[in-house]
Amino acid sequence: MDAKPQVIVPNIETQVQKKPYTIGSSHRSHEVSALIEKAVVDGAYTVGQKLPSEAVLCSQYGVSRTVIREALKQLTGKGVVITRNGAGSYIAGCAATHLGDALCRIAATADESVALDLVDMWVMIEAGCIRKFVGNPGYIEKLEGFLALMHRALAIGDSETFVRADIEFHRAVIEIGGNSLMAEVHRSVDTILRKRIHRLASEGEAQRLILLEHEEVVSAVRSGDASRAAHLMMAHVQNSEERMPSWPEVKVQI
Repeated sequence: MDAKPQVIVPNIETQVQKKPYTIGSSHRSHEVSALIEKAVVDGAYTVGQKLPSEAVLCSQYGVSRTVIREALKQLTGKGVVITRNGAGSYIAGCAATHLGDALCRIAATADESVALDLVDMWVMIEAGCIRKFVGNPGYIEKLEGFLALMHRALAIGDSETFVRADIEFHRAVIEIGGNSLMAEVHRSVDTILRKRIHRLASEGEAQRLILLEHEEVVSAVRSGDASRAAHLMMAHVQNSEERMPSWPEVKVQI
């Protein structure tokens, strides 16, 4: 049997020497945290594996127990490590929601260009997901139900219901994909578009255009034309983006 390859864990002092500035003691825990996380990404540690003891980590990274404990707290807060009282620290699995949480933070704090990049991701994802509705009568009926709700809301001037049905229509498109990562991207986009959609869909003319484009998408799905459905979905999302009010200024308090 071949021997298991030795895992080489970088020493923090070696890493610090490569930097053009001096790392103070208050920053060492962040350095150690980053190095342990990198070791996980590189495969040195696997999900469920127990981390070495504090004494061993102190020796590996050339730092004190205080630094190691603070680094482990940081990793626990990020969901990289699970600490069990009296049993040590273990590498945690990474859920799709971790991606969604990170994207939501980007959506809440990024400038316009980055936020629009996120919207572009959403456009491509929805265009791909709509193809899965073709040949699936049950899901087509679901979309048609949202269309009927939008029709009724438009007729009585109920903008709140119209917006809710619009959002649920798009959420249904993502859910049919059955891909948890796609759903997380949609969750992050939802946080940055919801207010703008409310402002846009409060206008009757905008509602009529939105409804017409939804109907065209569903019609293409019903006829079995997956390519046309994807094209129309992409056009609809892009048109909606162009019709939306200007991007709100994001103010981040430090």
